[in-house]
Amino acid sequence: MPEIVFILAGPNESLRALPALLSPDLEVRMLETPNEALWELQRLQPQLIVADVELAGMSGLELAELVPNFAPEARVILCARSPEPGLRQQAEKLGLQTFLEGHQESPTIASAILSALGKDTRSSEPEPGSGNASPALVPDAAHQPSEPAARPARRGTGPLVLTEQMLTPIRTRLQTLAGDLGAQMIVLSDSMGAAMVQVGQTDLSLMALLPLLVTGFSTSAELTRLLHEEESATLYFHEGSRYDVYAFDVGHRFVLILFFEKLVGASKIGPVWVYTKRAIRDLLSILE
Repeated sequence: MPEIVFILAGPNESLRALPALLSPDLEVRMLETPNEALWELQRLQPQLIVADVELAGMSGLELAELVPNFAPEARVILCARSPEPGLRQQAEKLGLQTFLEGHQESPTIASAILSALGKDTRSSEPEPGSGNASPALVPDAAHQPSEPAARPARRGTGPLVLTEQMLTPIRTRLQTLAGDLGAQMIVLSDSMGAAMVQVGQTDLSLMALLPLLVTGFSTSAELTRLLHEEESATLYFHEGSRYDVYAFDVGHRFVLILFFEKLVGASKIGPVWVYTKRAIRDLLSILE
């Protein structure tokens, strides 16, 4: 089977010209938005994603942070046409294989793609004297391990009583998350399906829904242990004709559940991942 390469060009014309330069042995898919890419990642499991930093809906860096959750084996090349302080450090923290800074011509990027895939790059290297700079490479993760992106530390599974001092900042953080994403209701539930904090409302019955939604999370801590993982993240997602529902594990003690009504506004999985994972980090800090 051909190796699959996703390209998210955004406003980068050099990336848009890549399909004509790459080998027909590769299956190249041009995608317009990070949200589209996240859906396709689960279905196709590409070997490589090439993205510009400036994308609609979320940045290339935010997309790169989410890729391991959808396609763990996929490698990422990120292009920043206008270098900014700190971008390279963020790319290194995420463990990106290749980070290209400044204006890069299409043949140079094509060479970096073939190199990342372990293929011969001689056919796509720029001609001598063309003035194209060599790509600035982050060390290849296969040969020189880099630090993974920070994730919330794994918590214990014992009971936790939410004090009034905790409830106020938790409720405030959930209200901010609902505003950021346009969620109609967000609930922080305990592991048994009892609502601890709720912001917003719908006509749904939480007493019936929450125990069903948290059932799958009861095994996540044990699964993490059996897989010899130090930490993990669990997500349940339901896409329906009337509602989208996302449920996230919070420290193996709570479940954070987001409800979106389609008649009010559909959710987008990319922003939901980005904003909710940030909120979970804040919630875990409050719960410590």
